[in-house]
Amino acid sequence: MAAVVTYNWPPGNGTVPPTIAQAALVNIQTVQISLLDGDTTGTITHNWACPTAVNQGDGLITPMVSVNQTNAATAQGAVSVTLANSLTVTVTKLTAAGTGGTWTVVLSR
Repeated sequence: MAAVVTYNWPPGNGTVPPTIAQAALVNIQTVQISLLDGDTTGTITHNWACPTAVNQGDGLITPMVSVNQTNAATAQGAVSVTLANSLTVTVTKLTAAGTGGTWTVVLSR
């Protein structure tokens, strides 16, 4: 089974990422990503068209990403976050037994 990505803010999207028009209206997006033990990656589409390089000399790469595991199968899982391109973020998890769970991801620009 693949990762389940649920878009919480902007509201009303469920498993469908915000459109470019919807994303343009917000500076923060919240997402829940559920990964089973065997799942390794989940892709979050933010549709902000952020550059993947440093933004205009301010030293920050956008979007800034915060990840918190909110529900663990049996063990705390470890994840890494990659800014895959200007529209998506990839969350990668270990595949060890008991590392499945749900993570809350906050993206800000």
